[in-house]
Amino acid sequence: MPLRTPTTVIWPNTEAGSVIRKSICAVIALFLCVRLSAQQAEIEKLQKSLPLVTDSIIYTNLLNRISTLYYLKNADSCYYYAHKAYLLAEKYNLRRGLADALNNIGIFYSIKTNTYLATRYYNESLELYKRLQDTANQAQLVMNIGLELCFNNKVDEGLKYFREAYNLSTKTSYDSIRSLVISNMISFDSSLSYDSVKALLAEGRAVAAKYNDIRMLVGFEENYASVLMRMGKYEEAIKVLEKAAPEALRLGLEYELIIFYNKLGSVWINKDSAQAIYYYQLALQTAEKERYSDVYVVSAERLYQLYKAKKDPQNAGIYAEILVNAASEYQRFVQESGVDYLNYILTGKQLILEKEKNKDRQFYNILMSVFVGVIFILLFIIYRAYQSSKKYSASLKELNNMIYKKNKQLEQNSEFKDKLISLLAHDFRQPLISLSSLVSLLKQHETLTQEEMDKVLESIEHSSQSSVDIFENILQWIKKQLSGFVYKPEELYMHTLVNEAAEVFEIALKEKALTLINKIDDDACIYADREMIQFVNRNLIHNAIKFSPHGGEIHITCISTEKETIIAVKDFGKGMSKEKLNNLFNFFTVKSFGNNAEKGAGVALVICKDFIDKMNGRLWAESEQGNGSVFCFALPLTPRHKKITEQAA
Repeated sequence: MPLRTPTTVIWPNTEAGSVIRKSICAVIALFLCVRLSAQQAEIEKLQKSLPLVTDSIIYTNLLNRISTLYYLKNADSCYYYAHKAYLLAEKYNLRRGLADALNNIGIFYSIKTNTYLATRYYNESLELYKRLQDTANQAQLVMNIGLELCFNNKVDEGLKYFREAYNLSTKTSYDSIRSLVISNMISFDSSLSYDSVKALLAEGRAVAAKYNDIRMLVGFEENYASVLMRMGKYEEAIKVLEKAAPEALRLGLEYELIIFYNKLGSVWINKDSAQAIYYYQLALQTAEKERYSDVYVVSAERLYQLYKAKKDPQNAGIYAEILVNAASEYQRFVQESGVDYLNYILTGKQLILEKEKNKDRQFYNILMSVFVGVIFILLFIIYRAYQSSKKYSASLKELNNMIYKKNKQLEQNSEFKDKLISLLAHDFRQPLISLSSLVSLLKQHETLTQEEMDKVLESIEHSSQSSVDIFENILQWIKKQLSGFVYKPEELYMHTLVNEAAEVFEIALKEKALTLINKIDDDACIYADREMIQFVNRNLIHNAIKFSPHGGEIHITCISTEKETIIAVKDFGKGMSKEKLNNLFNFFTVKSFGNNAEKGAGVALVICKDFIDKMNGRLWAESEQGNGSVFCFALPLTPRHKKITEQAA
């Protein structure tokens, strides 16, 4: 009793293609060659190992391998494992696993005769193999796409793909796919001469033997039988097929076995119809058992045609019903897939050339393309010109910035040099003046008592040592600044610093009968660089002495706020005008002061301002003519005092 399963029918005009259709198309994606007699054992072994695998890459490869092994045994199982591999590979972004899964899914839809979906998955897989630079699998996918073209009566186009696949197979060291490409070329290229076929068969068998590909060696027997049938050598073809069929059965090649049965039916059809029916029914039963719908319907249609020719309506009706059900099932399958592939024009690799329907519209499209191309080229030229101009402007701007920075650096270096000269001149003038005064006293040694002489010598010694210490400290500081300014603040007691700075001016204070009153608490701290702050202290005390009246006082005070410590040096001299006060800390203005005393004091104040700025502080002056002047500077609190202030708040 005939059995039923859905597929489409390809009848005598493409007999070679229909008989070997999916056997040839369903080439394995991974090219893992094993002895096919052990296929079922390998499938069972792999299935048992799946629960033990934890690595997603290995698990995906196992699923694809099982799918590959199943395509010759059970198409639905092939799809089941390929779909699982696809989901896993997509989840973990495994490109090779995804390419293999898409290939196997394409094989399933090819077996189910859905050309659109088969070609869609083949193309997606091919693109991934290109990115992976896998030439062997590229050849296999190009061949499969060529097969789909042949199955849709686009044989000439399909043969072009076979040749491309053949060329690709020669560029890879693992060239096992070449045997399958050769088999397809023999099957579909009816223009090949007998000598060409023999040469191709020899090449294909050599490649298959090299990789111990038993399935392909058996498949070449079918190729050879087809060639013999084309030449009318039916007896020889029968011998080849009757020898190959039991071998396929022994090896578990169910699909190949169905092909051999159908081929034997075709050979016997004109010699003994009963024998032909016998083989067709064997093919039909095997195809239904293994769920190969395409060759199942091929066998059913052959039987229908035979019984119709024998005028046996009862049996013919049985097979006609199978074909009607198959057509209905096929329509349902197409609707579920969402596409009628016969009305779909494949693009990408230009698998089917679109026929020209409107030459005027094509000319218009070409004209528009040329126009767009010209516009694009013009835009590109304009863009390049703009980029070059922008690059030139950027280079010019960078050069100008470099020149500006160099000039700025030169100005700073010149200014720094002037400041150093002023600093040295300022700090060494007073000690030298004091020494000069003491030496003048020594000239009057005849009028001095021994006690007065001892005091003068002691003063000279003290003044000389003080000058040496100041000189040493300033030279060390200058040396550091020449190699690049580095601010290293430390906690300093301001009361002690003021006393040290005032010692230098002891003689000057006595000469003008001035009283310096240090009102700063003993524990008052500042956070600063010692040499820089001492330069400021000496300069402010020196200025106060210089501009204080004879017999006057100089007051030095210190107060602390929440954020800073403020030190003030007040004298009771004549004071300054508002104009002079506003320009007091301008380096270029003080250079134009009228007398040398004012000029020296002004330059030193500019250096003081620079030092205080570098210590994150501020320096200012307050003065009224006739009421003296107050010079103040403020510095941030020491870390210790800042913490105490924050805790108190």
